[in-house]
Amino acid sequence: MFVNGAFGNINHILQPTEYDAMMYGTASRRPFEEVERVGQAVASEALRLLPNIRATDVKIAAAGKAFPLRLRKPPVASLEEAKGNVLREKARLDQAKARGDHAEVSRAHIDLVYARHAVKMLKSGKTEAEMRLSAFHIGDLGVSCIPGEPFCEIGLAIKRNSPFPAAWVLGNTNGYTGYMPTRESFAQGGYEVRTCGWSKWQEDADGVVVKESLDLLNQLKSR
Repeated sequence: MFVNGAFGNINHILQPTEYDAMMYGTASRRPFEEVERVGQAVASEALRLLPNIRATDVKIAAAGKAFPLRLRKPPVASLEEAKGNVLREKARLDQAKARGDHAEVSRAHIDLVYARHAVKMLKSGKTEAEMRLSAFHIGDLGVSCIPGEPFCEIGLAIKRNSPFPAAWVLGNTNGYTGYMPTRESFAQGGYEVRTCGWSKWQEDADGVVVKESLDLLNQLKSR
């Protein structure tokens, strides 16, 4: 079994200058060598530990909860402004393609994607959405499950305060709700915190998720 941890701001790429995850049209050129490098390291460690695995009888239990979590608004004053941004970025993209400026094509394509997301978010009129968390324990191991890409600091905060001797924090579980940045990361910038469909939670969402995740673990510990 393979599971992702709290990996929202973790990148395994050795040479980031050779790999632009947001680059337009580069899916076929992403380095498969990275897949092999990471996969071999994980597989080697799994094989090393495999002979030491022992079965035992332990108590198991699970819990979950769903609650509303606030969404942040796109950085535009109105829906009309958002629609105007789409038209502007579309024209910018067409112009860049016409003159063969591949770097500008990439930048314009990215900005057009975000502009279209802003229109969609404003049209929905939603100010909050459901966050669904779950947790389970296998003996002394407590596991928190978050449906998205939590930043590693969120995972570390849950681990530090978990009532179980051992703790895991898993991302992309039971669905996908986008990036879960820390409050501090918004001032640092980066595409992970740029408002869109895959980065939409209010800036204080990290604290709420940590608190509610620990509440689930404490419920399991007290049973």
